[in-house]
Amino acid sequence: MINGNEVDDSQLSSSSSQQLVALRCQFHAELKVGETLVIVGSTPLLGKWKAEDGFKLSWTEGNVWRGNLPIERKEFEFKLVVEKTSGETYWEKGENRKINKTIEANTVEVKSTFGTNEDME
Repeated sequence: MINGNEVDDSQLSSSSSQQLVALRCQFHAELKVGETLVIVGSTPLLGKWKAEDGFKLSWTEGNVWRGNLPIERKEFEFKLVVEKTSGETYWEKGENRKINKTIEANTVEVKSTFGTNEDME
């Protein structure tokens, strides 16, 4: 699982990473102490739908989970996953979240509220 790897715009300007953009995430989620919110998705940088290879967000005051990570400059889908202290994972219910277009900007911001246990399966 990717954990704590923050990316800034200067890291995206090199020729080797011209296909990457900064994905800045912010989700409000009230989880139990010791649980972690993870982004898992369709790209290799989001774990190719394997929760253990996803991107762990960092908790901040107000139960806001944040993270900045490099993401490929193309359409992708993702879900939020709660990793319990036991190692079990609970996936967000419903349709996948989507970035539906090829990304033109150097930064994409995703902000949302992730609800209660009814949102997980």
